[in-house]
Amino acid sequence: MAARAQVRRFGTNVNQAVRALRTTGQAPDALVRAVALAAKAVAELDEAATTLARRLR
Repeated sequence: MAARAQVRRFGTNVNQAVRALRTTGQAPDALVRAVALAAKAVAELDEAATTLARRLR
């Protein structure tokens, strides 16, 4: 649950950065890296949740 909350908070921060991006029209490198990191974290969290759900059955 804590990991899911952290991913959600990170997603919120990325959304705020995207709003700022829309004012300039260019994505700073840090935003591109942050989005890639968030996507990887979500995929890993999803995989861990799936593994845990299988083990609990």
